[in-house]
Amino acid sequence: MSIPISRPTSFAPTRRLAGWRMDAARLAAELLRSVSPKAADEVLDLRSALLEPGVTPAMLLRVFLAAKNRLEKEHYLLFFRLRRVLEPNLGLRLGREAASRILPVDFQYRSLPQMLRRARQNLFEHDLALTSPDAAAVTVVWSLAAVTEE
Repeated sequence: MSIPISRPTSFAPTRRLAGWRMDAARLAAELLRSVSPKAADEVLDLRSALLEPGVTPAMLLRVFLAAKNRLEKEHYLLFFRLRRVLEPNLGLRLGREAASRILPVDFQYRSLPQMLRRARQNLFEHDLALTSPDAAAVTVVWSLAAVTEE
Protein backbone atom coordinates (compact mmCIF):
# COMPACT_ATOMS: atom_id res chain seq x y z
CA MET A 1 0.00 0.00 0.00
CA SER A 2 1.48 3.33 -1.01
CA ILE A 3 0.79 6.55 0.83
CA PRO A 4 0.28 9.58 -1.39
CA ILE A 5 2.61 12.45 -0.61
CA SER A 6 1.22 15.90 -1.00
CA ARG A 7 3.27 19.05 -1.26
CA PRO A 8 2.51 21.89 1.11
CA THR A 9 0.76 24.71 -0.67
CA SER A 10 1.91 27.39 1.76
CA PHE A 11 5.33 27.52 0.09
CA ALA A 12 4.00 27.95 -3.44
CA PRO A 13 5.02 31.33 -4.88
CA THR A 14 2.21 33.74 -5.60
CA ARG A 15 3.73 34.68 -8.93
CA ARG A 16 6.33 33.30 -11.27
CA LEU A 17 9.88 34.24 -10.30
CA ALA A 18 12.22 35.82 -12.81
CA GLY A 19 14.74 33.53 -14.47
CA TRP A 20 17.71 35.38 -12.99
CA ARG A 21 16.38 34.71 -9.48
CA MET A 22 16.04 31.01 -10.22
CA ASP A 23 19.59 30.97 -11.62
CA ALA A 24 20.90 32.69 -8.49
CA ALA A 25 18.96 30.27 -6.26
CA ARG A 26 20.59 27.35 -8.10
CA LEU A 27 24.01 28.88 -7.47
CA ALA A 28 23.13 29.31 -3.78
CA ALA A 29 22.08 25.65 -3.64
CA GLU A 30 25.41 24.70 -5.21
CA LEU A 31 27.17 26.83 -2.61
CA LEU A 32 25.17 25.18 0.16
CA ARG A 33 26.62 21.79 -0.79
CA SER A 34 30.16 23.04 -0.25
CA VAL A 35 29.95 25.13 2.94
CA SER A 36 30.40 23.97 6.51
CA PRO A 37 27.29 23.48 8.65
CA LYS A 38 28.25 26.58 10.67
CA ALA A 39 28.16 28.73 7.52
CA ALA A 40 24.99 27.21 6.09
CA ASP A 41 22.66 29.76 7.72
CA GLU A 42 23.84 32.65 5.55
CA VAL A 43 23.50 30.57 2.39
CA LEU A 44 20.04 29.34 3.40
CA ASP A 45 18.98 32.93 4.08
CA LEU A 46 20.27 33.98 0.66
CA ARG A 47 18.52 31.13 -1.16
CA SER A 48 15.31 31.81 0.74
CA ALA A 49 15.44 35.52 -0.16
CA LEU A 50 16.01 34.67 -3.82
CA LEU A 51 12.98 32.35 -3.87
CA GLU A 52 10.68 34.68 -1.92
CA PRO A 53 8.50 36.61 -4.40
CA GLY A 54 7.86 39.47 -1.95
CA VAL A 55 11.47 40.18 -1.03
CA THR A 56 12.57 43.78 -1.48
CA PRO A 57 15.75 44.64 -3.37
CA ALA A 58 17.30 46.03 -0.17
CA MET A 59 16.58 42.83 1.77
CA LEU A 60 18.07 40.69 -0.98
CA LEU A 61 21.18 42.85 -1.17
CA ARG A 62 21.59 42.83 2.62
CA VAL A 63 21.39 39.02 2.76
CA PHE A 64 23.78 38.64 -0.19
CA LEU A 65 26.37 40.92 1.40
CA ALA A 66 26.16 39.06 4.73
CA ALA A 67 26.82 35.73 2.99
CA LYS A 68 29.54 37.25 0.82
CA ASN A 69 31.35 38.75 3.81
CA ARG A 70 31.49 35.42 5.58
CA LEU A 71 32.13 32.99 2.74
CA GLU A 72 33.68 34.74 -0.26
CA LYS A 73 37.29 33.93 0.65
CA GLU A 74 36.64 30.18 0.55
CA HIS A 75 34.14 30.21 -2.33
CA TYR A 76 35.22 33.11 -4.50
CA LEU A 77 34.13 31.64 -7.84
CA LEU A 78 30.56 30.95 -6.71
CA PHE A 79 30.23 34.45 -5.26
CA PHE A 80 31.65 35.91 -8.45
CA ARG A 81 28.99 34.04 -10.41
CA LEU A 82 26.25 35.12 -7.98
CA ARG A 83 27.38 38.72 -8.23
CA ARG A 84 27.30 38.53 -12.03
CA VAL A 85 23.67 37.33 -11.87
CA LEU A 86 22.63 40.03 -9.39
CA GLU A 87 24.47 43.00 -10.96
CA PRO A 88 22.13 43.71 -13.88
CA ASN A 89 19.03 43.28 -11.72
CA LEU A 90 19.73 45.56 -8.76
CA GLY A 91 20.30 49.29 -8.80
CA LEU A 92 20.58 52.35 -6.59
CA ARG A 93 18.05 55.10 -7.24
CA LEU A 94 19.61 58.48 -6.56
CA GLY A 95 17.31 61.44 -5.99
CA ARG A 96 13.58 61.87 -5.90
CA GLU A 97 11.25 60.08 -8.32
CA ALA A 98 10.93 62.91 -10.84
CA ALA A 99 14.63 63.71 -11.06
CA SER A 100 16.14 60.36 -10.20
CA ARG A 101 18.63 58.16 -11.94
CA ILE A 102 19.46 54.51 -11.36
CA LEU A 103 23.07 53.44 -11.02
CA PRO A 104 24.39 49.89 -10.76
CA VAL A 105 25.11 48.50 -7.30
CA ASP A 106 28.78 48.56 -6.34
CA PHE A 107 29.49 45.19 -4.73
CA GLN A 108 32.81 46.32 -3.23
CA TYR A 109 31.06 47.44 -0.03
CA ARG A 110 30.74 45.08 2.92
CA SER A 111 27.33 46.26 4.12
CA LEU A 112 24.22 47.95 2.79
CA PRO A 113 24.42 50.90 5.22
CA GLN A 114 28.02 51.53 4.12
CA MET A 115 26.97 51.43 0.46
CA LEU A 116 24.00 53.76 1.00
CA ARG A 117 26.08 56.17 3.09
CA ARG A 118 28.68 56.46 0.31
CA ALA A 119 25.99 56.92 -2.36
CA ARG A 120 24.35 59.68 -0.27
CA GLN A 121 27.72 61.36 0.15
CA ASN A 122 28.36 61.25 -3.62
CA LEU A 123 24.91 62.63 -4.38
CA PHE A 124 25.37 65.42 -1.81
CA GLU A 125 28.73 66.37 -3.34
CA HIS A 126 27.18 66.75 -6.80
CA ASP A 127 23.76 68.23 -5.99
CA LEU A 128 24.00 71.84 -4.84
CA ALA A 129 20.37 71.88 -3.70
CA LEU A 130 21.04 69.37 -0.91
CA THR A 131 21.85 70.76 2.51
CA SER A 132 23.38 67.57 3.96
CA PRO A 133 24.20 63.99 2.91
CA ASP A 134 21.25 62.78 5.00
CA ALA A 135 18.89 64.79 2.78
CA ALA A 136 19.97 62.79 -0.27
CA ALA A 137 17.42 60.16 -1.29
CA VAL A 138 19.06 56.82 -2.11
CA THR A 139 17.12 53.56 -2.33
CA VAL A 140 17.86 50.08 -3.59
CA VAL A 141 15.56 49.16 -6.49
CA TRP A 142 15.08 46.44 -9.04
CA SER A 143 16.71 47.53 -12.26
CA LEU A 144 14.85 47.66 -15.55
CA ALA A 145 16.03 44.17 -16.51
CA ALA A 146 14.53 42.68 -13.35
CA VAL A 147 11.24 44.58 -13.61
CA THR A 148 10.57 43.61 -17.23
CA GLU A 149 11.30 39.94 -16.56
CA GLU A 150 9.02 39.51 -13.53
